[in-house]
Amino acid sequence: MSLAWFLFTFLLALYGVLLILEKKEKIEEIAIGAGLIYLFIGGIWFTLYQYELTFLVDPTVSSLNTVHFLFSSAIVPIFIGMLGRIMVKKSWYSLLVIIDIIGPILIAIGIVVSKPLEIIGVSIFACNIVIYSAYLLMKIRKSKRKSYGNLMLTISSLAFYSISGVSMSYRILKRYFSVTIMDMIPILRITTCVWICSIWVGRMELSV
Repeated sequence: MSLAWFLFTFLLALYGVLLILEKKEKIEEIAIGAGLIYLFIGGIWFTLYQYELTFLVDPTVSSLNTVHFLFSSAIVPIFIGMLGRIMVKKSWYSLLVIIDIIGPILIAIGIVVSKPLEIIGVSIFACNIVIYSAYLLMKIRKSKRKSYGNLMLTISSLAFYSISGVSMSYRILKRYFSVTIMDMIPILRITTCVWICSIWVGRMELSV
């Protein structure tokens, strides 16, 4: 199973590289290509974890990097890039893309070797999405168009804030209750699924 996923993500990454080389003057295409490459990095970590090829790295680190690259690290740049294909680009769009590409790398390095670097990467990456989500909510609120796409993008923004709230509350709850990371994973899975599905459906609906 993991080898099949490894091969699939490799093909996606190959397409991402070709996309970047072919359309390197368009930053939205670079974002999409980077997201596809991150899927392959997640595929590598997943394969290492499945076959217990940890190379002096704790299995927990492998699993964390698997989730990291297969979810937010890949989905956010791809979504931002696809959004860039259909939106009138603002002056801040290029900075948004750069942060969405660099942030995941800082987080991954931090997970392996440096907790402070991980915190910095997470803070920058999360703040970037918070600002974008707030901007998106304000634009939708001002919009006179009532559409299914707007509803999905609103749900995606609220789901992201829920993910952030759950993640931050874990450190507080475990001090006073017998809460483990395994108790939080089902909640994070559900909210992350809602977040990813709603931004994808919302984007597709608005691009029609």
